[in-house]
Amino acid sequence: MVELQFNRKIKTLQADMGGEFKPFIPYLTDLGVQIRFSCPHSHQQNGIAERKHRHLVEVGLTLLAHAHMPLKFWVEAFHTAAVLINNLPTPVLNFQVPFQILFQKRSNYHFFKSFGCACYPYLRPFSKQKFGFHTSKCVFIGYSIHHKGYKCLHSTGRVYVSRNVIFNELEFPFKSLFEVNIQPTAITSMPISMSQTDVPRSVLPHSNVSPLMSTDHHNSSNQHASNSSQFRAPTTSPDWYISLPTGVPTDASQSPDISKLSTQPITSVHPMITRSKAGIFKPKAYSALCQSPFGPLVAAEPKNVKAALTDAKCQ
Repeated sequence: MVELQFNRKIKTLQADMGGEFKPFIPYLTDLGVQIRFSCPHSHQQNGIAERKHRHLVEVGLTLLAHAHMPLKFWVEAFHTAAVLINNLPTPVLNFQVPFQILFQKRSNYHFFKSFGCACYPYLRPFSKQKFGFHTSKCVFIGYSIHHKGYKCLHSTGRVYVSRNVIFNELEFPFKSLFEVNIQPTAITSMPISMSQTDVPRSVLPHSNVSPLMSTDHHNSSNQHASNSSQFRAPTTSPDWYISLPTGVPTDASQSPDISKLSTQPITSVHPMITRSKAGIFKPKAYSALCQSPFGPLVAAEPKNVKAALTDAKCQ
């Protein structure tokens, strides 16, 4: 292609040790082209290509970010970035345009448009029916390689290549045309029933337990009674319910008295034999810690004036 388009012959090819160049090496050897590779892990030896690669990546990502488009359009964005870089002045060539130096003609800057902007191509020739609309809002995604026209992405996902296009470079409609509405996952609730074996037989109703509560709690509940209207319980039954056994009374009048409930001592089933199990009860003598078998270590202090006057140690 280089020989046919520019009447030049390739003499040397310099690249890194990438695997994509291995099938290309025998072909270049047959043509007599010299191949030069950079040392492994030495990107600085191929600095010109590395810097230009970084330039393309940064411009391409900038175009995608400005148009609010995902990374799956990186091919169109990077191709548009290459077209823009080749038609912009560069300090490497003394602020000349690479396209102008290579093709010896000026660039038509009226042909370039903002990547990702709104465009309206002429769609009447593509319509299969006579009453179809002449145009529709699309997204501009670059320039065609094989045509002198623009690539327009329709909301249906089809790409139209057209020469007659009207642009609105102040609007970037990709998010509005291809917006994906993600609905939250619905969480279904199911009632939970407890068997009769899960509920203990000694469960007491709330009416018998409430008199044992302190009066402070009763007063605090009265203070918040005015706000109870804001938190009314639902009229419908809740999603969960507890089935009580037949032996447990459900009414306060039928509930047994707490004082009549029999309390049996809890026996330990541990195999270790302790003094309490053997019936040995030996109280601790705390006085042994305070008195000495040889008498008091410190003399007792007199408790009144009369005792102090009769004590020989106080005179």
